[in-house]
Amino acid sequence: MTIKKIRAYYRNRRKSMLKDTRGRMGQTGNMPGAKRPIQVAIKNPTYKDHEIHAAPYQLADTSEWEICIHIFHDHGDQMGSRKFSTGNSFKTRDEAVAHCLNFGRQIIDGKIENCTVNGL
Repeated sequence: MTIKKIRAYYRNRRKSMLKDTRGRMGQTGNMPGAKRPIQVAIKNPTYKDHEIHAAPYQLADTSEWEICIHIFHDHGDQMGSRKFSTGNSFKTRDEAVAHCLNFGRQIIDGKIENCTVNGL
């Protein structure tokens, strides 16, 4: 998969997520604590030949933000990716984004147990 195809996929996915959440205040179903997708525009930094996509999401019950990232590695003719998340929550979106990017760098450096980009 090329980086252009992946970016197009996420761009279309974000648009559909926005359509799904309009009029429902972002709550998914009637489940307490349901997570809601939020449209975010975040610069995707490159770190050691990997692109880190921060995708924090807001919890419906507490309005705090949790960390979710996608790490991509372009091999020229194909693209590898992996999704990572944690249960850590933050009061603001900006704080969550900063922690997303730091979390991604730590994964790439091999400092997070059970999280690896080997084989991407």
